[in-house]
Amino acid sequence: MVRPRSIVSLMVLLSVTVGVAASPALADRSIFADGFENARTVSDLLAPGRWSYVQQVNPGSAIGLSTTHMHSGLQSIRFFGHPSFRYRSITKADIAWSQGGFGTGDTIEIEAWFFLGAGADLNDLYLLDAECSECGTQSPGTRIRVSGGYPVVDRSKILGLPTISQDRVQVAVERWFDLRYRLKLGVGPAGHLRLWVDGTKVIDRAGTTVFPGGFVDSIQFGLTANASRADAEVFVDDVSIRRLGRPSPIDCVLGTAACLARRPSVIS
Repeated sequence: MVRPRSIVSLMVLLSVTVGVAASPALADRSIFADGFENARTVSDLLAPGRWSYVQQVNPGSAIGLSTTHMHSGLQSIRFFGHPSFRYRSITKADIAWSQGGFGTGDTIEIEAWFFLGAGADLNDLYLLDAECSECGTQSPGTRIRVSGGYPVVDRSKILGLPTISQDRVQVAVERWFDLRYRLKLGVGPAGHLRLWVDGTKVIDRAGTTVFPGGFVDSIQFGLTANASRADAEVFVDDVSIRRLGRPSPIDCVLGTAACLARRPSVIS
């Protein structure tokens, strides 16, 4: 049976429209999410396809699963560290996702819930880093730091760039708060960053978000640095990493040798 031309044309139009709407190049894509369930130990979190590594620097630093404070589910992950001034190195206790790269032009959105234990000094606590692990010894990138109780974006590891501050929303100890961090990777006006605290946008600025010639391949959560004057206990839950919009040439099949081989040359 031959269909009338108008019906055939309509079917073609619908198929093209649906194809465009479903195109993975145009759709937002969830890269990674974890609520720290289905694990008995931190080692379980490092299974293939899950988290990549943990960092514990200086005596007393600790990482473990916790049922004391949870944003959702049955457990979260807990980080603890003494203040760095006691040692010759920066105290760290964090967990990292590093299974691919995001290059210039990519927009990534990182979100997690945080809970700071009693007694934390709400100055110079670093909670989230988006860095280039192969761009020199300092792993330059942007970091979310608590300053006077306000989450701010620290860019000092990118050629000493100034911190982007805000005074709209503070966080407090012993309560959960949400950080959502969106950055378009670029140098100068080609870069852009936005930060939401508990759903309120507190930063929306153009500017450099990646080391020149570099990329982001390591995203860390927890006590990424304790530069405060007190012991710090940080709980993290409900982490997600998303790529928004079209991929850059570096965004490929995450975690594969082909992806790693396509990383651009870097400036040390």
